[in-house]
Amino acid sequence: MKKEILVSALAASLFLSQGAFVFADDVKPVKVDETEAITEIAILPHVNMTLEQVYEKLKADSPQAISANFVYESELAVSKGYIENLSNLNKSAREDPWADTSQKPIAELRVDFAKEQAKKNYEAALSSLKREVYEKYYTHKQTEAQLIAAKENYERALKLKQEADLKFRVGKVSRLETLNADTAVNDALDAYQKAKNGLEASKMGYNLFMGYNVNQEFTLTNPLEPFALPQRTLNESIAMAKLNRNEIADARQKAKLARASLKMVDDYPHSSATYKKAKVAYDMAILALKNVPGAIEMDVRTKYAAMKQNYDAVNASKKNLENTKEVARIGQLQYDTGFITITDLSGMNLAVYNAQQTYNKAVLDYNLAVTDYYQCATVGLKGADI
Repeated sequence: MKKEILVSALAASLFLSQGAFVFADDVKPVKVDETEAITEIAILPHVNMTLEQVYEKLKADSPQAISANFVYESELAVSKGYIENLSNLNKSAREDPWADTSQKPIAELRVDFAKEQAKKNYEAALSSLKREVYEKYYTHKQTEAQLIAAKENYERALKLKQEADLKFRVGKVSRLETLNADTAVNDALDAYQKAKNGLEASKMGYNLFMGYNVNQEFTLTNPLEPFALPQRTLNESIAMAKLNRNEIADARQKAKLARASLKMVDDYPHSSATYKKAKVAYDMAILALKNVPGAIEMDVRTKYAAMKQNYDAVNASKKNLENTKEVARIGQLQYDTGFITITDLSGMNLAVYNAQQTYNKAVLDYNLAVTDYYQCATVGLKGADI
């Protein structure tokens, strides 16, 4: 029975293999669509980039910038369409006194608004890109700083371990001390490896953001340092935001259009569905227009408070870092003279590492908060409806 099964299996295998060869011989080359061809991005010589250079590059060739340009051109085309529509309405009015020109007020409003607003919408898209550039740039700088801190922490732990081993050999410390030192080294090494992996992942992600090969070598030359605290007062920023923000322009335009639409049906009975619908739309547009300044002011105040809070956090974390370094310096002297154990000193050194990480994160958060505060007084990050 086993022999029959084996013979059948061999026969089936031979049949399938022969069929496969016959099928392979019959296959003809398939023309691949050019969109399926993948050309890998070439690696450039080492790239040095300032923050401004990154923004200028991405403003020229990034998907975000391309999209912003496309939307801008599309909105300009819409603007031209409004102009043509208004021109046709004016022509009809000249040629036919009985022509329906009820849409003319709305057409005029759209013409006046569209072209100018298209530029502001484009500015908002670029502001959004700039915010992303700042975040990606300084987040990578923070990741670099965290690696430096992890390396220094590992080197301190390793040095302490070597000192403990020497003291153990001459009988100055117990075996427990060397074991604790060894544990501190292992923990520091683990943190160091994680920081290296984190930086490598950040590097690849940043290259993708820039449109480079993921293995591109680069240096971001701006240091991770806190920005100067803006001199513009809160009240000045609120006033600028209420003047510049696209939300204001959008709400104002919608209120004007709603009012023009209501006037178009003013001859209808005010109890009719047509009039009521237009009246409700108008009332809602006016209510939205009244609420927008308050919403904008709240946004500016929130961003100002976040900036001040993060500014205080930078100063506090900087002071804490200085204190932990001084504690560790004194601790080293006390350890050398036998007043504290290696476990005590390891804890002090670890506190320096943690304080350095906290400070680096505080600087990142503060710089982004400053960026948000500056941008909230411009056209903003959103466009208005054309």
